[in-house]
Amino acid sequence: MAADLAYVIVAGKSIGIVGLKAILEEVASLGISDEQRLMTELLRRVRRRNYVPGSAESRYAQALLRKYRSFIGQEREEEHGDLTIRILGPGCPRCDRLTSVTLSALAELQLSADVEHVRDSVAIAKYGLVATPALMINGQLRASGSVPDKAKMKRWLEEFC
Repeated sequence: MAADLAYVIVAGKSIGIVGLKAILEEVASLGISDEQRLMTELLRRVRRRNYVPGSAESRYAQALLRKYRSFIGQEREEEHGDLTIRILGPGCPRCDRLTSVTLSALAELQLSADVEHVRDSVAIAKYGLVATPALMINGQLRASGSVPDKAKMKRWLEEFC
């Protein structure tokens, strides 16, 4: 199940959504153009496998719409001023540790970011990496084959603020 996890920023917090890539693909195939219908459909499908607090429905819907627009190429994720972080690796313990260090550093710095763990070997190969896990921040390779400590991660993140 962890291999099917992607992250969206909801109210400044990185929230893991199970099955998000499949949901985005399914909704894209429907050809919905009305923004409200898109948000309703995205939210409905996300709820099938994820808990969405009733009090946060609107914020989730907006975050899912941003993610959807990025997914279909209508806009770049960076246009929202958030950091885009990609953790590339098969889902091993070191990948999990890199994710944990990243999320912890983001929380301590009170930064929002779109964090996604890319586990697909074909997608990882497109980056031309020699070793995993790897860390990309706004498209720049920061680590490959190692997990930086939290202090180094915070320094890297601060460079993008």
